[in-house]
Amino acid sequence: TVVTGRVERGVCKKGDPLEIIGFNKAIKTTANGIEMFHKILDQAEAGDQLGILLRGIKRDDVRRGMALIKPGSGKMFNRFEAKVYLMTKDEGGREKPLTPTYQPQL
Repeated sequence: TVVTGRVERGVCKKGDPLEIIGFNKAIKTTANGIEMFHKILDQAEAGDQLGILLRGIKRDDVRRGMALIKPGSGKMFNRFEAKVYLMTKDEGGREKPLTPTYQPQL
């Protein structure tokens, strides 16, 4: 299975052990290949937008919102607390009010 996304930090090399986390799952895998804009790479660096071929992972094992990390370098959380300030229209914020069904992207 190929997963796509952006490398946020660090370096990922072909053959590196990886872990997929999210939605109460943690799955161990290995980077079998790295591709960026139809070019095969040996490694990916922070800022690269790419696809990574993962060993032994089925398409149903992953979904949008999961993270691909170095094993043991991250934790999963189901909840978090935050203080949010919503900008006014004059500050460049929303013009329409928030509704009970509004789902912001954080």
